[in-house]
Amino acid sequence: MMLVALFVVACGASPPSDAGAVDAGPLPRVLRVLPIGDSYTVGYPGEGGWRAHVEGVEFVGPFRDSAGAFAAVNGRRLATLVHEAPTWIAAYPADVVVVWAGYNDLDDGTTPAATAALMAEMVAEGDGARVVVCTTPVPSNDLADAVRAYDDALRARGWTLADVDAVTREDIGPDGVHLTARGYEAAGRVIAEAIVGR
Repeated sequence: MMLVALFVVACGASPPSDAGAVDAGPLPRVLRVLPIGDSYTVGYPGEGGWRAHVEGVEFVGPFRDSAGAFAAVNGRRLATLVHEAPTWIAAYPADVVVVWAGYNDLDDGTTPAATAALMAEMVAEGDGARVVVCTTPVPSNDLADAVRAYDDALRARGWTLADVDAVTREDIGPDGVHLTARGYEAAGRVIAEAIVGR
């Protein structure tokens, strides 16, 4: 440092000044996202699912795979999630909570209206975070009508919605329920848009 100062003095130049510098302020904080749900959030039949296609956020939650953290369990029902969510939300504070669930409740015989009411409980659990609700892809089985009715109920609620069903109708996998890799990629795009509020 001394040699640099001496060189500047010897050359008759002034050392650089911060006088004209502009303080850009603190760097923007990365959004923390808590994904809550069932096998769609896990990414079944693989792992990561839609989360593998969302960049620039920090996923938080009690479980982790190659796509990051999450709070989801294959086969989990909304009826169970509404009791687990407060613990997860308190333990993993987030800016945005993404909830994708409901199919398993319908599969257990819960009506679409009652399942949408369970989702309303989930939204209320947000604890200050913005909640994004995902529609469910209509399956190619005898629950198709129930899922359509459930998705319509979600659309009517006025929540921040990631309309996954609308972009994945051609991407149901061989089991007739879960998405193909292309479907999860499409889901990731619409969920990402909902996360940032576009």
